Amino acid sequence: QAMWRQHVHRSIYIRLHANTVIVQSVFRMARCRINMKEQYHHATAIQCMFRGRRVRQQQRERMLAACAIQSFWRKYMMMNLSASILQAWARQCKESARYKKMHRGFVLLQAETRSKAQRHNFKVAIQSVIVIQAMWRQHAHRSIYI
Repeated sequence: QAMWRQHVHRSIYIRLHANTVIVQSVFRMARCRINMKEQYHHATAIQCMFRGRRVRQQQRERMLAACAIQSFWRKYMMMNLSASILQAWARQCKESARYKKMHRGFVLLQAETRSKAQRHNFKVAIQSVIVIQAMWRQHAHRSIYI
């Protein structure tokens, strides 16, 4: 009888132990799944933060590059504009000098033409005076002998 009781208690213990091991393994498996999900969520959060940081950094770099390009473009346009202004000013100075030279030539030509006309008129006037004097002397010379 003692052996039988010991056998019954031992079989009950073995069943209980087996059931306990099963419950413990199910509990551990559930806990592992929960831990795995938590770790997965944490890993996902870390990856999202890393990707977000990387994207923001890339966006910042692109923004700085765009700002640099825009700055260089504005400087280039200002230099072009400055060059255009300088070129226009140089052309204006050149045209002004050419116009002044032409104007001076026209003024000299007009002065020469007027001077020539005045000399011609003066010569005509002298010739007229000479003719008048000659006629007067001829008249005076004839008056004496008549």
